[in-house]
Amino acid sequence: MLSYFMILHLICGAVIIGAWREAFVRPKIRWTAFLVILLQMCSLRLVHAEPDGFDKDSFYRAVRYCRQNALRGLGSMSSPGPLSLSPDKRILCFDGPIAANLNVSLARSLAEGGLFVVRSNGGIAAPAIELSDIIRDRRAKVVVYDYCYSACALFFLVASYETYVLRGALVAWHNTPGIDTAPPLCTFLVDPHDGGGPKLQRGPCIEDGGDVISGMFQEFFKDRAVSPFQVPPDSRYVRRRLVAMYADSGVDRDIAWTIHPRYYPGLFKTKIVYEAYPESQSEVDDMAAAWLGWKTKIIYDP
Repeated sequence: MLSYFMILHLICGAVIIGAWREAFVRPKIRWTAFLVILLQMCSLRLVHAEPDGFDKDSFYRAVRYCRQNALRGLGSMSSPGPLSLSPDKRILCFDGPIAANLNVSLARSLAEGGLFVVRSNGGIAAPAIELSDIIRDRRAKVVVYDYCYSACALFFLVASYETYVLRGALVAWHNTPGIDTAPPLCTFLVDPHDGGGPKLQRGPCIEDGGDVISGMFQEFFKDRAVSPFQVPPDSRYVRRRLVAMYADSGVDRDIAWTIHPRYYPGLFKTKIVYEAYPESQSEVDDMAAAWLGWKTKIIYDP
């Protein structure tokens, strides 16, 4: 059976061939007609087409399973925690914060090529990296629903080779929170490797600022990110907004941001498909209020 993507290609080809023939019949509009049609079809493909291998219906079925499983676990002392595995071992659900003591052993039983279905408000880097590496080893597809914030966006979004973000899901990154811990953290500006202007970062208080990306992060992103890459990722629009906010107040507030998917090919090697990226700041504000339930500012990247 032909996939939607293949059918769209056949239609594109037929229309472009027709436009080319029309161009030779009416030479005066030859290039105009051809380019207009070509641009229209390219736009259609970018907005509506889905890559082969992305079965949206199966993703929604998996999310329904994970939601139901999470409800069954509420109030149960025997609940397996944020991780649960379907009986056929094809769906691994993650629902909740990434705790320091996260037991990731269940993930090793996920069938190869299965689904890692996740929503999380973030947490600790080390267990997120450990779980992500298992997901990659199992060659699972990542399915994000509702929200993927902070460490979830930084690690789980690019855990494997392919990720699908469902409609209505909010994905947001941020710098390390502004509450100092041990060791204390400092805020500073760095000159990013991509030459895109000063970048606001938060990390260990070292004399000359420098690149705060740790060896653990370097190893994780070596095969997942496009070089040069600095944590956390952002767009130049977001970068300018963050630097301006910091310059105005001298305080690095806990501000998060989205990244428009058009920038992903320059940031990540993982194939990431959005069913629908948010269309406005107000939509992001509504999603944050609905899913995250707090007043953290999230910058919408247009």
